[in-house]
Parts: sequence; structure tokens; C-alpha cells
Amino acid sequence: MFTKLKEMSKSVLGSLLVVAVAVIAFIGVKELKVYWFQSTSEQKAKERVTEKVDQEIRSAQSRASAEKSATEVLVEQSRKNIANTLSSASTQKQKLVAASDIFFGAYFLNTRARAEYCATLGVPISTFVNTYKQLHQQLFVSAEAIQIVDFHEHGRKYDIEKFYQLLAPAAKKFVIQDMKDSASSLGMSEKDLCHEFNNNAVSWVKMMDIRTRAPEVSRLLLQKVSVY
Repeated sequence: MFTKLKEMSKSVLGSLLVVAVAVIAFIGVKELKVYWFQSTSEQKAKERVTEKVDQEIRSAQSRASAEKSATEVLVEQSRKNIANTLSSASTQKQKLVAASDIFFGAYFLNTRARAEYCATLGVPISTFVNTYKQLHQQLFVSAEAIQIVDFHEHGRKYDIEKFYQLLAPAAKKFVIQDMKDSASSLGMSEKDLCHEFNNNAVSWVKMMDIRTRAPEVSRLLLQKVSVY
């Protein structure tokens, strides 16, 4: 069943899944924090970011073609957003917050939203999740420290569970599109793709390693800086 996937996984993962993690970071994490920090209503912030993600996905769907899926359209946009955000940051602190936002988009997508989606298909992917967390533990510690300070400076208490729950509806929308396009590209069902993530977790997570897929982000997160 998985012969074709093993042959195609690197190219497909590179174009759809790995780089796509940045999409939810900038459409999701960044937008959520903007709305949340400016509003007294957590519910309103959640609704606004979910609406924003929905708009972005529908726009990508309208631009998709037989040669380019909606997820690939989103990936292209995410690459531009990452480059523009990092290059336009006027201070090192802004770069660090952006890097942390990118990381948390990837982290939430792969350890929470994707796992929850696969669970609805009857496929637990705990091995994949645990492997992803283990590989990215050092980056997580650094990224979380940055988030704690950023939340505090905006008058909010950092709570990772609340952070995710406010993002969850938006993350779900992205993961649905992501899994649909990825499974279609591989010629298999989404359920089989979930099985593949879990059965070959180490291989998939290594290909998703942020250190190699987003070296500028990992470099920023791992450097020692006095502001944090």
C-alpha cells in the first residue's frame, strides 16, 4: 500500500506539508495574536481569525488548477509572507516573535490539529506526535519563552492550551484542505495517509524538521539574545 508513498514522499512533503506549516503560522497564530491583543473578547478574536483563514483558503481554492492544488497556492503565499515578515522586522525582538509564531503554527498543526483530524478518521497518530515533539523540543523551549514574554508585554497571561483552543477552528480548516490535497496527490485516502504518518513517524518527522526546512527560523530561536 505504501510503496508509492515512499517513492513520492520527499517531493510531495516538500511542496505540500512541510512548507505549508508556515501558512497556519501567519494566517493563524499571527492574526490571532493581533486580534486577541487588541480585543477584550477571546471569542471575537477566535471568530475573526477563523474567518480570515476561511477567506484565505477560499481564495486559494479559486486559484487552484489541475497543475496546482489549493494547498500549493497557500504554500507559495506563505513563503512570501515569511520572507516579507522577517525582512521587514525592524528589531531583533520582532524577528524573534515572528520566528516563534512560525514555529508554533507548525507545532500546533502537527501535534494537535493533524492528530485531531486523523482521530476523526479513527486513526490515532500518537507515535507521530511524540516523535515530532521529541525532535523539536529544544526549539519549543526557546519559542515558548518568546511567547511568554510577548504575551506579558501585551497584557495577556500565556496559557498554551487556551492559545491552541482559540486557534483550533482555524487550524482545523487548514488541516482539512492540507490533508485532502496531500492524499489526492499521493493517490490514497486521507485515512491511509494518517496511518502512514504514524507507521513511519521517524521518516516523516525528519523530513518536517524545522531546522532543515526553515533554517532562518531555527537559527533565530536557538541564538542567545538579551531581550529574552
